[in-house]
Amino acid sequence: NEGEAFPSGTITGDVLNHGTLRPDSNIVYTTPGRIYGDVKQAADGILVANMRPDGGYVSVTGRADIDGTLQLEQATDNSFGAPVAPPATPFSMQVLHADGGVFGQFAQWTSPGLFITGSVRYLANDVFFDASSISAAQAMAAARAGDAVTLSAASRFDAALGNATGRAGAIPESPTDAQRRLLASAGVIQRLRTWDQAIRTFDSLSGSGYAT
Repeated sequence: NEGEAFPSGTITGDVLNHGTLRPDSNIVYTTPGRIYGDVKQAADGILVANMRPDGGYVSVTGRADIDGTLQLEQATDNSFGAPVAPPATPFSMQVLHADGGVFGQFAQWTSPGLFITGSVRYLANDVFFDASSISAAQAMAAARAGDAVTLSAASRFDAALGNATGRAGAIPESPTDAQRRLLASAGVIQRLRTWDQAIRTFDSLSGSGYAT
């Protein structure tokens, strides 16, 4: 694979990954992709994991030799396409299973935004990502990004997202406009990549950015 592959069904044969392996990140599809053979991810390869404990992952009958990047992404809801707020932390999600054993480690892991902390856990036959926190306020305080007003707005965002996370599984098939906007906005904020963007965003939410 030198492009993008979606191993959510069945693949028979060995897989050498120089591109991106992307198990389906939609919450409707949680069956792991099954590869009947060995998997080797090269240094330029990427394995995508969606941030849900019950999400899809790659399952291998042979051995898995891993290198390269583990890339965390937000799951989406197929019923209306919005990003799904991740579960309350701490939580663990499975990334890979190999009947024949897991060998090597990812060179790095990346997240869709600034506010996720955690670590990759390697077992004899499985790989998990353990998310220790998803907190805008904690991450910004640690980075000394923004002032007290900025951090206060980030704390209120964390509280709103925590409430949304608790209700994520109960969102109806036809969500209200308010529910759509909340999840879409939360998804955008969670994907912020720089501290300057984060400061501007939370200053905007607090109103202080407009006042300035």
